[in-house]
Amino acid sequence: MQTGKGHRLVFEPPTSTELRIILESFQRFMNPSDIRLLLKDKRILIVRGRRLEVYLVSNTLWNLYTSVKEWRHPYFIGLFLGEIRGKILQPSLHVCHRLSSKPVSEAVVVVTPQGEQRFLYGKNLENNHLEKQPKEEIANLEVIVLNRQGEGLGFGKLKQESGEKITLQNRKDLGWYLRMGG
Repeated sequence: MQTGKGHRLVFEPPTSTELRIILESFQRFMNPSDIRLLLKDKRILIVRGRRLEVYLVSNTLWNLYTSVKEWRHPYFIGLFLGEIRGKILQPSLHVCHRLSSKPVSEAVVVVTPQGEQRFLYGKNLENNHLEKQPKEEIANLEVIVLNRQGEGLGFGKLKQESGEKITLQNRKDLGWYLRMGG
């Protein structure tokens, strides 16, 4: 997804450190068996540039890419999983629906219809917009945000404020595409 004049994107396997970061990040949202199923017959590839972008590519697509990469350079390949930022993978919105299909229950927040609208407008939410939230310690917990129908709306971070007050900080939501014009 990175572009620039004369900038050639090279897709390559992750280093062992990058792979560990990717797998640990997915463990926040998915059970190990679901992660194995997601990765079955696929490769994880990295593009190193202004950002560290992570892609999930079928073996068939990888074979096609390797046969054309000397004369054709795609901007992306496969499913864009997200970006490595520091020591975590920030999942992309492209993968939100996949993560929300069988999430770890401790990584899910279900919002009210009013909360859904606010969240899709890029707003943070408070207690009255949250129908279901993790029962464990929630300070700085990264979560998948779902509506009542179980549809993935994006990603957020739960914050424990004073006393009983909890806020859900909007990290990225599906409305982002409309706000950013893409």
